Amino acid sequence: MATGNYIVHEGAHTITLTASGAIAAGDLVEMCDDETVKKYAGSNANRVIGVAFDTVATGEPVAVMVRGVALFKAAGAIAAGALVKASDSEDEVADYVEGTDTEDAILGYALSKSTGAVSTRTFKVYINK
Repeated sequence: MATGNYIVHEGAHTITLTASGAIAAGDLVEMCDDETVKKYAGSNANRVIGVAFDTVATGEPVAVMVRGVALFKAAGAIAAGALVKASDSEDEVADYVEGTDTEDAILGYALSKSTGAVSTRTFKVYINK
């Protein structure tokens, strides 16, 4: 996995879309065309739809988890139960800020708090797109 994120198979729900570029298992992905996703590039969190289950090449089908549990790197300290969104870094998630971020940006809920140094800070997220 390129991002260091990984999927925990707990009640996962996936949909199959087409990859517009190389995608690694664990990558956050965003919608980019009809039934097509690409690796999240670190901007426009509103377009993130979920996490790739598979490593695929351009044009291949990719299973995308839109509901389930994954382990992510945190962009900062995040409390258990907090709403989270994709951060400006392509492989991290951050706190959702009510009144600043749009509701479309919500990726899910932190199931545990993020702990440790910033470079290794990981925690479980329930994705609910």
